Amino acid sequence: MKVSTVTRTVNNERGAILIIALLMLIILSLLGMAATDTTNIEIQIAGNEKVYKQAFYNADSGVFYAVAKGEELLLSATPGTQLNSTDMPNNVTLTYVREITSGPPRQVEIRAVGTAPGGGNVSILAGIEFVIFGKQQGPGNLTNY
Repeated sequence: MKVSTVTRTVNNERGAILIIALLMLIILSLLGMAATDTTNIEIQIAGNEKVYKQAFYNADSGVFYAVAKGEELLLSATPGTQLNSTDMPNNVTLTYVREITSGPPRQVEIRAVGTAPGGGNVSILAGIEFVIFGKQQGPGNLTNY
């Protein structure tokens, strides 16, 4: 090719590279906006997951609390009553649902509802089995039991 042919070819373009550059800029801007939207959605999902897990763990702690208190908490309860205690974990509501069997071993069903800041709540329906032994004397001459 001659130099004059190359010069004519470049002169015939008349701003095509500018249009291509602007199109590429628009495409990259759209991709950036889509990535930002996706990131915002992922942040919302992570926040919802955090609230759910916190509510679940609160409800789970209510079930463990009922198991630990067992006889003291469940012995005099009637179906449909809310179980209350002064040392119950925060953000937990326990409800005595029903007696499955009168035993021994006695089996009951409770509902633990855990709540979390942000409006999340989780309900766990749990069956608890326990035997009423009363206070037992340990080995030896111990009198404080």
